Amino acid sequence: MKPIDRVKIIINKNRLSISAFEKKVGLSNNTIQIALKRGSNLKDETLNSILNVFPDINPTWLLTGRGNMFLELDFTSEPDSNYPSLDEEKIQYVIDRFESCKKHPVLGKLIELEKQLAVKESLSQILVKKGITPEDL
Repeated sequence: MKPIDRVKIIINKNRLSISAFEKKVGLSNNTIQIALKRGSNLKDETLNSILNVFPDINPTWLLTGRGNMFLELDFTSEPDSNYPSLDEEKIQYVIDRFESCKKHPVLGKLIELEKQLAVKESLSQILVKKGITPEDL
């Protein structure tokens, strides 16, 4: 099985048409269609584009067919040391911004309107259960 055959599997798993897949990956029309008909190999650039758009696809599987189709996430290992850690100051800044947003007058009004709407919906359901329609009021 060639990489083009595995691309067909990706297309099917994502329930895409070939043209929709080509568009999503940023390929010219009929690039994949023609490669499928001919059973031809794909350019490295094309394979890289596919992997960029579908980052959960295992590159080894796409190229060779070995391993699982999807990358397996390893949550047991320590985070990458290159990953920036948030210091307490940044965390506190985010918390403070969130708290100040919660106190914004527009948000308060929105919350109040949601409560009023919930009360009206409850009353409406009670009236319907009793056989009273809005026209009766």
